[in-house]
Amino acid sequence: MSQTIHIFKKDVRRFSWEIALSLLLMALYGWCQPAFWEPPEVFLMKHGQSGNFRYMGSMLLGPLLVLWWMVMLVRIVQEEAPAGDRQFWVTRPYRWPNLLVAKALLFLMMVNIPLFLVQLCLLAAAGFPPLHSLGRLLVLHLTLATLLLPVGALAVIVGGRTQLSRAAIVVLVFLIIWVFAGSSGFDVVVFPAGGKATAWDWAGRWLLICIPLVVILRQYALRKTAQARWILVGGALVITAVSFAQPRSTLNEAEYPPLAPVSGNDFQVKMQKPSESSHNDFIPGTSREVWISLPLYSEGVALGDVVQVVAFKVTLEAPDGTRWSSDWQSEYGVVQAEPDQAQDSSAKTDRKIQTTMGVDKGFFERNKNSAVNIHLVTAAVLFRDHESPVIVQPDGEFTIQGVGTCALTQESYFSVWCRSTLAPLPMLGVTSRFFKKCPPEKDELAGPPILNTGWVVYGYWGSDFGLSSVRTFTPLMEREKLQQVSAVCKESTITLHRPESPRQFRVESDFQNVKLSELAGQR
Repeated sequence: MSQTIHIFKKDVRRFSWEIALSLLLMALYGWCQPAFWEPPEVFLMKHGQSGNFRYMGSMLLGPLLVLWWMVMLVRIVQEEAPAGDRQFWVTRPYRWPNLLVAKALLFLMMVNIPLFLVQLCLLAAAGFPPLHSLGRLLVLHLTLATLLLPVGALAVIVGGRTQLSRAAIVVLVFLIIWVFAGSSGFDVVVFPAGGKATAWDWAGRWLLICIPLVVILRQYALRKTAQARWILVGGALVITAVSFAQPRSTLNEAEYPPLAPVSGNDFQVKMQKPSESSHNDFIPGTSREVWISLPLYSEGVALGDVVQVVAFKVTLEAPDGTRWSSDWQSEYGVVQAEPDQAQDSSAKTDRKIQTTMGVDKGFFERNKNSAVNIHLVTAAVLFRDHESPVIVQPDGEFTIQGVGTCALTQESYFSVWCRSTLAPLPMLGVTSRFFKKCPPEKDELAGPPILNTGWVVYGYWGSDFGLSSVRTFTPLMEREKLQQVSAVCKESTITLHRPESPRQFRVESDFQNVKLSELAGQR
């Protein structure tokens, strides 16, 4: 133990300036993060010129910190490199467990402990009980470990700057090949509603932690560098194989049974003619696929119901009988019957499902001008809407029980800007009354209100990596309505929706004699 403390003190003196810089950057990160908790224009108006600096810092300091920690991890390990047999520490009575523990303690003191304290302070500053989010903080630190441990494993198997430079070049080339040659392995994986990770994702995460740990422990214990390098290369190949082997997208169809005719719900997915569609804009394809846009819309959503489309799968059948099928594609559209739509069955524009997908280029070129049949399977979640009492726009912030704290803005396309500690987020809707300008004219106040509902989709999983313990979200509004009116004024009212009793289902639809060339859009 005394030897561990001796090495630890020596490294603290040796890297005192680097540690001080790391702590300074972390303090700046904590100071800048609240810039994301309010609408940008509100925060900048409150804080003036310093608000610009803090807003930029909230976006840049996180990645900069991670890069700095990677550099420092390499330097700390290389101070007494375990690779080779000519290092100074080998001639001293150093025991490898003491050396490894001292290095780990230094990194914990420089990174994990200060970051944990900053995260607790951010939770307290955001108005959340810090100790209630310990589980999420643990996940954030484990995710950070998946980035830093491979760097540590690389540092323990190189014996000098020249070897480190060569290793860095090899890793960079490897990553480029991994991304471009195996791009299918990086496609989005569709999770069931609720944001549950698949077994493939957990396997990848644990491999990224366990393989570097084995390399680090074995190298410090045995200092057999050649073997450690082969283990690391083999581990990289295994992780690559897992990424290539995992399905491009997955969905447990058993969790989405067909919608029964006697279920009391008549949800259907239909398709407009391409000429009637306003969202088949041209999307550049790749050497292997062509992007098409399906002009879909929904019918049969009863008043009081909310349907979130989770994923879809398409099968195309050409006149000669050849078929092409897609994997499950993720989709986050939310459709809801509004009172004015319930009386007008032709009002399709408010219930569009914005859907684009890549089709095999060979199949597309052979059949782009033929009459193709489309079989569509849509997985969705049905909710029963539950509205709160109408809220007259409050001054400042207000709390949504069980979700977080929200603020309203008049200068943005989003009417509500919220912060929360939840991951994933629950289904949440916000209906605002919109005007052409603020203050509204008398005829706008006297006339029928123009309402717009924004949704935070159920089970949104997104990219959950980040250093902050507080996440920010905004309900997405329908853009077509916002082209005419976009102002949320003091006279606006707010209605919160907390849909409940989710029920998962799937529906199938068939569309005959469709030309793929019309779905690909125009340049």
